[in-house]
This record gives sequence, C-alpha cells and structure tokens, in this order.
Amino acid sequence: MRRERGFTMMEMVILVAILGIVAGLCLPRVIGMVAGYQLDTARSIAVQQLRNARLEAIGRNTSVEWVLLPGGRSSVTRNYYGGAPLTRTGDITVSNGIGFELSGFALPSDAVRFNQRGNIVNLDVEHPPGQLTIKRTGSTRTEQVVIISKRGQIQ
Repeated sequence: MRRERGFTMMEMVILVAILGIVAGLCLPRVIGMVAGYQLDTARSIAVQQLRNARLEAIGRNTSVEWVLLPGGRSSVTRNYYGGAPLTRTGDITVSNGIGFELSGFALPSDAVRFNQRGNIVNLDVEHPPGQLTIKRTGSTRTEQVVIISKRGQIQ
C-alpha cells in the first residue's frame, strides 16, 4: 500500500489554532505601536510647522502667527506692513483620534505669535513656557508635549 504525502486534517487544525493564539497575543501590541507612531508623526509635523513659522518671521522681518484650527488643522498668517496678510492652511493630523491643545498663551489662546526676531509675543507671563499637547484617545501612549519658550525655541 502506497502512503499519500501531505498533512492530515488534525495537523492543519492544530496549526491554525497555534497561529490564532500567536496572532491574538501580538495584535494588541502591534496596534499600540501604530498608534504611537501616529502620535510621533503628528508631533513632528506640528514642531516642523512651528519652526517654519518662526523662521519665516525672522527671514521676512515680520510677525507670523501659527493658529491651531479645529479638526487637526493649522494656519500660518504672515503680516505685511502696509499690505494685506497672507494666510495658508495645512494639516497636522495623520489619523482620527488625535487632538491638539495649546496652553500657556495669552489671547488668542489658540495661536502662537512670533515677532520679527523669532520671539513669542503672546506667551502668558504667569505660566511660561507655553506648550502644545498632542493627545490620542484609545492608546497606551496617550500624549506628547511640545515645549515652546519665550525666545521661540521649540522642543
């Protein structure tokens, strides 16, 4: 009698069960890593936008305002002396569930204003430095903080 090559049904069931257990153990960790990377990316984008606004204020010798808009968007307004302000809008968010909050700034509290020297002019003197908190709902790594000093240094 010739023996057939291949796997039995029982061997296949055991293999699928083992793969299911391993996937069940690894999946929450992978989801947490992805959420952490999205939070890091949102922080990097926000820091880069703030640094670009500061450099634009210095380079053009004018005041620039970085405004946090609802829905994970931001806008940068450059004020020309004797001319109309120029505004451009950009996205910060990389996925849903990420929120942004500015604290330590005087009115308007949703904006960071840089003067022509790159210093912040609307920092609340009682609560320096200002900070941008980036929060994620439903993740083990729930927030990142960006520190913004009066001299415009962003960390």
